[in-house]
Amino acid sequence: MEEMLAQMMRSMNFGDMEGMHGLMGEFLGAQGGKMRGGPITSDMPPRERAVKYVELLNPYDKTAMLMHESAKWTAMMSARFSEEALMKCTADDLERLAASCGLAEMCVNGHWADVRYAFVHDPTGEGYGELLKFAVCTPYFGVRDVPPIWNEIDEDEVSPPQGEPAYLFVMKTGPIKLLSYLLNDPETSRGVQACVLARHLAKKLREISAIAMTGKDDMLRQLADMCVDRLENGPTKSKKRRKKKKKRAAGGAQPAERPGSAPEG
Repeated sequence: MEEMLAQMMRSMNFGDMEGMHGLMGEFLGAQGGKMRGGPITSDMPPRERAVKYVELLNPYDKTAMLMHESAKWTAMMSARFSEEALMKCTADDLERLAASCGLAEMCVNGHWADVRYAFVHDPTGEGYGELLKFAVCTPYFGVRDVPPIWNEIDEDEVSPPQGEPAYLFVMKTGPIKLLSYLLNDPETSRGVQACVLARHLAKKLREISAIAMTGKDDMLRQLADMCVDRLENGPTKSKKRRKKKKKRAAGGAQPAERPGSAPEG
């Protein structure tokens, strides 16, 4: 019965999701059962929190739940852009959004080692692929009616370009920022590039960079360009090339960039 309710949740959109979580918990409690795992909370040790966020990326047999800390991302999006921006998202989309934003925030706050551990030791091996699915096959984040072209693609197909403010914000706060860290480490970079959708990633990143340039979103453009550089040249080559460029510009040696570093913001 728990799995049946979980299947129902995966087909729901934003407006139904919070109530369904509560209903699921009440039902299982009345049956003498409990929800597997539990919510991600801010008082968890960083490594445990990172593992839970990677579990949240995977829509199958997860133990993490979109509640408490992880739910702040969907709540923030709703408050900043209105609930309509999330109405085209399934429950799986919202969980990928929350997980990618939560993991990226952990990297920025100095917990890259814990995030790396969570991906490298993910027992399902699905974390990389689910992240790429959200980055490449992103749902429509517009507040207007869905453009007709979106009705012609399957949810597992590469999504058409979109320049909606909510989309650009999600990309630079979550998946693209997180990818800038993953692609700067040899082991996690191999994990990303081994995914089926990786063959579409560079093209999607260039598309995002061009849209960001048009919208004067320098932060997102830098992140997307950095990811392309690391995809094409590898973490070590990219880092050496940047260090040489800095030396030429400054006329002297510069401190090395720490692993996984990405533009702040």
